[in-house]
Amino acid sequence: MEVEDQIAKRLHYLKQRKEQNRDLWPWLEQSNREFGGGEKTMAAVRSLAGGAPAVVTGQQAGLLTGPLYTVYKAATAVILARRFSEQLQTPVVPVFWLASEDHDFQEVRTAWFPTAAGLRQITFPGEFQLTPACQIALERPAVMAVLEQLQELLPETQFTADILALAAETARDSFSHWCGALLARLFAAHGLVIVDSCGLPLRTGARPVFAWAVDHGPDIHRMLAEKAREMQAGGRQPVLDIPVEHSHLFLLHQGLRLALLRDGDAFRDRRGAVTFSRRELLHKVEEEPWTLSPNVVLRPLVQELVLLVLAIVGGPGELAYLEQIEPVFAAFGLQMPPVLPRMGGVLLEPPVARLLDKYGLTYQQVEAGLDAWAEERLQAADPLGIAHTFASLAARIEEEYARITPGLAALDGQLAELGAKNLAKVLEQVQWLEKKALASLRQKNRELLHHAERLKTALAPLGNRQQRVHNSLWYLNKYGFGFIDILMEQQPAPDLAIYL
Repeated sequence: MEVEDQIAKRLHYLKQRKEQNRDLWPWLEQSNREFGGGEKTMAAVRSLAGGAPAVVTGQQAGLLTGPLYTVYKAATAVILARRFSEQLQTPVVPVFWLASEDHDFQEVRTAWFPTAAGLRQITFPGEFQLTPACQIALERPAVMAVLEQLQELLPETQFTADILALAAETARDSFSHWCGALLARLFAAHGLVIVDSCGLPLRTGARPVFAWAVDHGPDIHRMLAEKAREMQAGGRQPVLDIPVEHSHLFLLHQGLRLALLRDGDAFRDRRGAVTFSRRELLHKVEEEPWTLSPNVVLRPLVQELVLLVLAIVGGPGELAYLEQIEPVFAAFGLQMPPVLPRMGGVLLEPPVARLLDKYGLTYQQVEAGLDAWAEERLQAADPLGIAHTFASLAARIEEEYARITPGLAALDGQLAELGAKNLAKVLEQVQWLEKKALASLRQKNRELLHHAERLKTALAPLGNRQQRVHNSLWYLNKYGFGFIDILMEQQPAPDLAIYL
């Protein structure tokens, strides 16, 4: 079915559903004002309150917005919301679900920048094991440490002062709020609504999902396993591998986010800090839903309950896991929204594009790995054939020593032993000369090797895809806030080449 048909059919389905949490809208407007959203954002919130459907995307709260794909997701939601609004002749709102209750601090504490000196990182100081991002307070020393690192890494441009000011102005409240505030400011002109998943109205609205998970956890695992087998049979790789004892719920307890595990009729955390009977946990769902948090399986159900979700935007991994949880939607009595791929690909700055042209390379070749290519170029520039020549030399030396060793032994038994020691020293000198020759070869071809490293830093940092590593502030510093406008001009596709 064409996307347009899916969206039209989905809108018809949503018109039959109006059960929403009325407490959500005042909170959502207030929280987006605190994030720094402008009047377009406020108008978008009012549209949601009036029954407008939403194109929803989301991500963990990363340092300084995290990797590029975070802003790609936000941009895709805006672009698709505009497209569907025109198609359906009704307001459609772009929504970014900020997963602020996530607790994988090691995954989000670092921001990477492709500097002229190579890939460099900024790290948020401290250790926050199992602490939700919304509960990591922004203490001034930590913020200053990040801002000082940022100022040191960013090359001076006409936009640097504005970028540094933006990073400083948005550093308030919590780690997750910092990320949400940056996204809200960057997309304020495009009406992006930030939904903070730690918000109280979301937790109260999630009661039905929490209660259902308490009673149907084993059924959820069975459905996930059956769908995984179906995907594998069709040649698709499932990505969810959740321990069968996991209840799909987390407990927010004493500043930590603890996985609740099913143990017979009881629910407990791995540390043994808390234990609930089924009845006690259902009571907590009803009376204290803000102390509970959904896992990756339940989160889309919560989104579905509190928003009229016209479509979900996700990356490759999310598309796979959303396919896997489709039967969970049906079992809960909901229809799965269309799932659409986010914008992806690579940003090609002019100097990088020139290097690709110079060497006849594509960015896909760089992503696949340049080490073998660089080695071939070095070998082509090696008139001596260093590796082969020195290997042959060492072999001949060993052969000659082996030939004379019996004669040495016949003259004097100690000569054979001295010959072995002498051979080792000679081979050591051969290896030393080989290293010197290789160093001279690399020095002679230093421009080639430098360019290879520059391409890897720009397009395949850490052996990964650019969009999964580079931080957006690097490009905002070079191209200003017009960088967001460049993204807005793209047609969302998972493998774009965007020339800057």
